[in-house]
Amino acid sequence: MDLLCMKWLEHFLKGRDTGIEKTAAVEYYTLGENQWKQAQAWPPEGTEEQIFYLDGDCDDTGVGTGREQGKGILSLECPGSSGQDSYQYDPDDPSTHIIDVSENELETPEDYTEEEKRRDILCFTTPAFERPVTITGDVTVKLFVSCDCPDTDLVVRITDVDENGRSVKLADGVLGCKYRNGFEKPEYMEVGKIYEVSVRTTKISNTFRSGHKMRLTITSSAKNFIFPNSNTELGFDSPEKRIANVTVHRGKEYPSSVCVRLEG
Repeated sequence: MDLLCMKWLEHFLKGRDTGIEKTAAVEYYTLGENQWKQAQAWPPEGTEEQIFYLDGDCDDTGVGTGREQGKGILSLECPGSSGQDSYQYDPDDPSTHIIDVSENELETPEDYTEEEKRRDILCFTTPAFERPVTITGDVTVKLFVSCDCPDTDLVVRITDVDENGRSVKLADGVLGCKYRNGFEKPEYMEVGKIYEVSVRTTKISNTFRSGHKMRLTITSSAKNFIFPNSNTELGFDSPEKRIANVTVHRGKEYPSSVCVRLEG
């Protein structure tokens, strides 16, 4: 237990004046920089939005081959031409959300390098950063999606890829497509239509060191974290299961993107 937590418990549970209420409204830790920081709001003052657009040399360039990750690109410029990347999600063969079983921890910086090679995972990666780049705040992933099933899940992850290609998770998010416009009422998808879906990740502060890359991965399952979506209107506990063909559209007409906040 860290000192900050001890001060909080001493003050609110034992009534001792530890000065905890005089500290900054927000305290956060920046990975890569290995430093605690303070701010008065979240996201911190002085951060600026930066959008990375999904791109690729051709259709389906972002799809894993089973032997290597997809070669999709995260670009600072919106592509002038359209493209798309498709994968099949089978509820009987879900991808794995890696956890530390010994500690029952979900939000750990696990290595997804091998998992990302699956054929039902899309990868989009920046070029190597020439200088350290720090992102702090929530990340919003905006995707334009079509599917041949009425529902499926979208699971997104942001990873830090080092010089050796090791891809370590920083943040993730999940959303059922039927709740893309809110949780009050499910809205099911129709074949042939393209829908805009925004997924917000867990909070993040990370410095990508020189030579490192930022990666977005997209899939529709997360074994150990969520129940496999049946891809039907009856959800995860449906007696019927369907294989979903999911397509992420990108380009000028459908600008799928990742919005981060740059610090400093």
